[in-house]
Amino acid sequence: MNFKIYILFISFLLSGIVAYSQPSPQKEHPYERMLNAQCDEIIKNLELKNKEQEKKFIELYKEYYNELRNERKANGRLLKSNINILSDSQIDSLINDSFFKSKEAIEIKEKYCKKFRSFLSAKQVVTIYRTEADIVKKMTIEFYKRKEREDKTKKTQ
Repeated sequence: MNFKIYILFISFLLSGIVAYSQPSPQKEHPYERMLNAQCDEIIKNLELKNKEQEKKFIELYKEYYNELRNERKANGRLLKSNINILSDSQIDSLINDSFFKSKEAIEIKEKYCKKFRSFLSAKQVVTIYRTEADIVKKMTIEFYKRKEREDKTKKTQ
């Protein structure tokens, strides 16, 4: 009888180890999850005709978004720089660089507007930009709501 209990115990122990060693499903990076949700929201508002058009839009929009995101990252130097330790000429250089980067962002938007127009109507392109603005507005509101809740919990502790 003890032998059966011992075997049963070992089998439960081994099954737990086997179950624990299974690879967990690959989690989507938060950036990718946010970008996919943004694509879904825009597609819902665009009312695209077919799945092929939808697929083409997703590929192009992700390309556009990543290019614009990379440009914005490069443009962050002005805001992140400690201007108290920089000379006026260094600050002027940062300002001019910021203007140049802003022009690059406009060029990216113009380039992709033409690409979107190759298979979308002008009305649909405007819908993309409006939906993006709505998403930013929603995210900003959610950010401040979370910050407010966080501040309240810190005060009560």
